[in-house]
Order: sequence, then structure tokens, then C-alpha cells
Amino acid sequence: MGYFSTSHHVFRDVFLHSENMDCFLICQTSKNKNIMKKKQKLSSIELLTLEMSQLQEEVLQFYVQFHLKKLEKRTRNAFKSIVGDDFSAKNIIYYCLPSEKIDINTVKNVGKSTAPKLKSFIESYEEYLAKIYRLKNKELIKAHRNRYVLGLAFKNHDFPLQLLIKDSVFQIVQYLLKNKLLFDTMKQEVYLNSYEIYSESKQMNIHELAKKFHLTTERVRQVKLSFKENLKNGLSVLKKVEEDFKSKYGIDTESSIIDITAEQYVQINQKNNTQFSNKFIQMVLGYCLSHKVNMVGEFYDVFKFRVSKSRKRHNWKNIYLIQNLMTQSVDFVALVDALHNEAIKKHVVNKRIPYFTFVDQFIQPYKLVQTELIHQTVKKILLEEFEEIMMDEESIIIKRNSLVLYHEFCSHALESIGRPAHVQEIKKKLDELYPEKEFQIGQIRSSLKRMHGFIPIGRSSVFAFQKWEGKMENFKGGTIREIVIEYLNQHSEPISLKQITQYVLQYRPKTSKSSISTNLRLKVPNPFIFYRGGFIGLESKVYSMKYEVLKLSHSIKREDWYSVYNRLVAYLEVHNHFPAPSKVSKHQVKLYNWYILQKKYCAENKLPKEKCHLISQLIQKYPRFDYRSFKKIAVS
Repeated sequence: MGYFSTSHHVFRDVFLHSENMDCFLICQTSKNKNIMKKKQKLSSIELLTLEMSQLQEEVLQFYVQFHLKKLEKRTRNAFKSIVGDDFSAKNIIYYCLPSEKIDINTVKNVGKSTAPKLKSFIESYEEYLAKIYRLKNKELIKAHRNRYVLGLAFKNHDFPLQLLIKDSVFQIVQYLLKNKLLFDTMKQEVYLNSYEIYSESKQMNIHELAKKFHLTTERVRQVKLSFKENLKNGLSVLKKVEEDFKSKYGIDTESSIIDITAEQYVQINQKNNTQFSNKFIQMVLGYCLSHKVNMVGEFYDVFKFRVSKSRKRHNWKNIYLIQNLMTQSVDFVALVDALHNEAIKKHVVNKRIPYFTFVDQFIQPYKLVQTELIHQTVKKILLEEFEEIMMDEESIIIKRNSLVLYHEFCSHALESIGRPAHVQEIKKKLDELYPEKEFQIGQIRSSLKRMHGFIPIGRSSVFAFQKWEGKMENFKGGTIREIVIEYLNQHSEPISLKQITQYVLQYRPKTSKSSISTNLRLKVPNPFIFYRGGFIGLESKVYSMKYEVLKLSHSIKREDWYSVYNRLVAYLEVHNHFPAPSKVSKHQVKLYNWYILQKKYCAENKLPKEKCHLISQLIQKYPRFDYRSFKKIAVS
């Protein structure tokens, strides 16, 4: 029977054109009889699996996975002991349905409390199977499937079916954000106040966010940096929703580069009653179509994670949704960066670059798409990313940029000063050299950070020329961490903190051993590795086994301001006076140093008013200490 069923059409054509028509009819009749006999042996509920669509079977499988998670572990194990790990409708029907045919009490590990729960689960499945079988509307069946697919992806949340019937990923994303399912509460608040998720989002800087959410600026930076990964993890499941963007919004998802017009952005928000920004809509589309497109462009450039721009690469203005085969054929990032490096050079006249010679360097020898489509996509990206270029059929034309640029003014001022200088000093020199022009501190700092040839000295807004390194005595740019990394890269063995300190003090004489140690331990992820005996190396290098790595518990952790404040209050309540700079107690010395530092910050208006008020209250309430006579001095 199997032979005739698999080759039915082939043999039918042979018999129809031969004299053996009678033989064909006999075989066909025999085949139909065998099928009827097989169907008669099956129960009515088993016949359902033969008539159900693949989509209906998927719904039932996801239904089981979703509801199993809600059961107690013992009930889950009991169900799995019956059907195994195969949750297909055919398998469950074979072992469990109709529910009357299975004796729950004979199932292994089923007790008195588990039996009714297991029976109820099987009966519920039986009812749901009948319900899904009766459904003929494909969109409604798809909504049932998506309900459980999303539920499994988002903490077994029970999504309303009415939401999924609309088959709109944008309404689903709106629901996820409203119910805080996409991100946890703290992260969502930081993201919403940092990135342009909604069209009218007001972005706060890192210091404002730290103050609002009572976090350190470093913690805020870490949370902001997790946005891309968390967004990808949350939205990637939406590709299973399978929304038809072309019929709804006219977006052609099959083109080599998905182009969304301003009208389509407006239409998406109007139809879904949302207010998402154009950038965020594009990201949602990118993750929904991730099985067919790649997102080209720097995510954090577009979402403005950094205030200053990178000096070494192109700063992307847009994210582009490009077909997978196209991105395998062309290295768009390397192409754009190469043109960026040409564009930032000084050009006294328009510079022509042969288009095909230049672009062909970044096209793979094997072409998975048509050459014409490749060049259409490349030209579109280059023209949108670079305002300073024009294009004709054979050339890329970089416009002249011979006018004096902002960084050139800064360069002239720095050369006049002749040594590393703070931006305030550079501005003063610029005002002196160019009295007819207005210069802003922010613009000076931004141009010095963005352009090649300048290097920052630490994080204090002091800048110098890179060319001065090696020419000026005891001069090296970058942060202390960067200096240490460069120093460690020169050695094959870990270096002691004492040696590192001696090296760093050549270039940063105002720092100290303890400051360097704390600096090297704080950043996460940390490029440094710490060994017993005060030795430090790099995670990227392999060292001798004779060095013993310190455990994580030995690493330094930055203590929260309020934690130190509470320790100071506890000290005051016990001793009734402020701590003294005595070497008797290390704990007391640390509290004293912290207290003195806070007083200084309050006097210089560097501490938030709320914290200054708390410190002032303590100063008024408790006496200070006379460090010579070691006697309390009454509060004046």
C-alpha cells in the first residue's frame, strides 16, 4: 500500500496511457479500501490528528508547554512519565485520550493530591483540542499559537487573545512596555529616560539619571549599555508573529534594503495607537525580520549613547535593514569607515575617488545577489550617511573642506600654549587669538575628542597633541588605566603595584599608589587580573603558574554614599563626637577622611543639596574633636 501511495501520480500517468487501465482501477480501489479499513480502526478523537493542519498542531504543542509550567513539579513529572518529551497532539492522544481510557492512579509517582490535578490537566487539554479542531479561521488559530509562544518567552505571562487577534507586533511591544515584561522596572525607567523609544521622549544625561534613581553614574552607564542586548533578547521572539507588513503598511520586506518612508512611520503609529519614534520602529522591524535581514549601522550612534563622537570610525546616522544575502556579499561597515577616513582629511578642492575601484575592495568574490542591486544599496547608504559627498556614475566626490574647522582653531591655540592645557585655558587662548569669533567650552571639548591628533590627559578635560608623546619629557596621554595597560603589554610577567606606581608617577605626579590600585579594580568588565603579593597582569595574557590569582572576594567594591553616611551616623551615636585622624583605628580614619571630603564638597557646591543638608545636620548636632588635646569641643 505504501508503494502505491508514494508513487500514485507516476503510475496513474503510466496506466492512463497504456492498455492496462483495468489494472490501475483495481489497484486504486484496493488502496482506497485499505485507507478506509485503517480509519475504521482509529477512534474518533484519533481521526482529528489526520484532519488538523500543521498550525493547529503547533497551537496544541505550545499549549501543553505553556500550561505544564504552571503545574507543580510532581504533576509535570507524572504527565511526562505518560507521554515522554513528545508533546505532539498525536502522541498525547495515543497515550492519554480520551481521558476515560487512562487510570490516573496507576501512573508512577501520582499521589492523592497529584491525581486530580493531572486528570484536570488532561481533561482541559481534551476540551482545548476539540476547540482548536473546530476553529477554521486561520488568523484566529494563529492568534492562539502566538499567545502561547509569547507566554513562554515572557515569564509564562497570559497574553489577552484580543491583543493577538490584531496580529500587530507594535501593539504587542506597547503591551510589553506597559506591563514591564520587556525589561525589569529599573532598567525600563533608565531606558525610557535615556533613549528615544517614544517620539516625544526627553533624554536625561547620566548624572541626572544617577540622581533620579539613586544610582552611581557607573551603574547608570552599565544599564544604558545593556539596552541593545536586552532589546534583542526581548524582541527576537516577535519574528514568530509573522505580521504582513506589506499589506498593512505597504513596506516591501523582500527588497534588498527595506526603506520606510515618513508617511509609513506615521501610518504605523496611527493604526496601532502608539507614539514610537522612527528609530525604535525600525529596530522593532529589524528584530521581527531577523530571519531575513541584518541591521547595518552602529546601534548606540543612532540612539546617541555617547555625547562625543568616535574619532577612529564613522558615526552612523541611521540603521539599515538589509537582506542577509546582501550583507554576506558586502562589508558595509568597513566600506563606510574607509570613506570616513578619506572624508575627514583636509581637501582644498573637491576630491574624486573612482567609485568601482573603491567599492569593489569590500565586495566578496562570490556574489550572492545581483551586482546592480549591490551598487544601488551602497549608493543609498553612502549618500544618506555622508553630507560631504556627491556621486556621479563613475566617481565618489568628496566636497572641499578647506575652510578653517573648529579643531584647527583649537590646534592653533594649543600650539601657542605649547603644553597640555585644560579646555578653559584653550578657550581663553582662542578668545585672545580670534576675538571676532565666539567659542563654546562644549564645542571645544567635543572637537578635541572627535578629531585625530589630540589626546585627553586623564578625565579632567585636559588635552594635548598626540605628537608630543615621546618628544616631551614625562608626557603620556590617556587615562591612568590606559597607561598601565600599555606598560603591562611591554612585559611577559605580572608587575608589582609598586613598580606600576613608580611608572605612572612619571606622567601623573599628583596620583598615589592607593588611588591607582582603586582605579584599576573598579571597572567591570576589568581587563586586569590581580595576584597575591600585589602583582597585576592583563586578562588577555597568559602568565606563569607560580602566580596565585586573588579570589573575587579580595577585589575592591565602591561603597554607596548612603552606606558610608549610615556608618558615620552609627559611629556618632556610639561615640557622640566626629571621628579623629588617629592611627589607632583604620575604620575611624576612613570615616574621618570621608567626612572631611564631604565638608569640602559642600563648601564647593559639588555635593547635591540633599546630601549637604544631611552633613550639615550632623555637624550641628554632634561636637567636633580637638586633635591635640583629644577633647570634645562643644557645638558652637
